[in-house]
Amino acid sequence: VVQRLQRVPEVAALTQGASFCGKGQWGMEVHIHEWLLASSHLVHDPEEADFFLVPAYSICMFEGGFFPLAQLDVMYTDMVRGLPYFKRNHGRDHIFTFGSGMSANVFRSWQEEIPEAIFLTPETWLFNDFPDRTEPCFNTWKDIAIPGYLHRHEILSLASQARALASRRSAEL
Repeated sequence: VVQRLQRVPEVAALTQGASFCGKGQWGMEVHIHEWLLASSHLVHDPEEADFFLVPAYSICMFEGGFFPLAQLDVMYTDMVRGLPYFKRNHGRDHIFTFGSGMSANVFRSWQEEIPEAIFLTPETWLFNDFPDRTEPCFNTWKDIAIPGYLHRHEILSLASQARALASRRSAEL
């Protein structure tokens, strides 16, 4: 069960450009958000929510030139501090999507602001754009690895090139 976040101004700014941001691996941030908004598991009473998806198209906002990293950090910090139910469980019932190798590091203050929150990400290792970061953001005890977004035409193209299992050579160790 998820609850729609309303009245948090930064959510609107960080979820702009869905048609632009919904493509490529980063598109998983947009498509998970849209999928949950259409879900029968969406509740309108936050007291009934088991989890809260915090929508933000972080890497698209950065790579697309919407906001620089420093501004994203301020926006994320303000957003998290404005989430009405975040402190109740130290964020352990809040889910953030991070669709790139930078993962949560696109929100530079994540270790101080959302260390116990759940991350959905296709990247589980350290992608080191930041020399001061020496540990990956992904934590196997709380986070979930998911595939990046592939458009239908990409899936069909890959499937058309796949060899039948019987015709593949198996690896020997």
